[in-house]
Amino acid sequence: MVLAGDDEPFNSKMTFEMYEAIPNGRLAVIPGASHGVVHEKTKLMQEVIKDFYKTLDFPITKMPNRRAKRQTKILRNS
Repeated sequence: MVLAGDDEPFNSKMTFEMYEAIPNGRLAVIPGASHGVVHEKTKLMQEVIKDFYKTLDFPITKMPNRRAKRQTKILRNS
């Protein structure tokens, strides 16, 4: 899982590239947080991490955009 704040000091393109490079990865962008998301939004970040560990399957969305090919392949093989 790639975890980031919505007010990071760098371009979010790098965050998306890192997320897309991880097979079956997840991306969590925490609103109202910077690179110090661990200290700024501790409870929300903990809930996101708990949810991640609760369901480790590839996240299937209703209207895929970024990972449409990967999602189609997974659904076809299930």
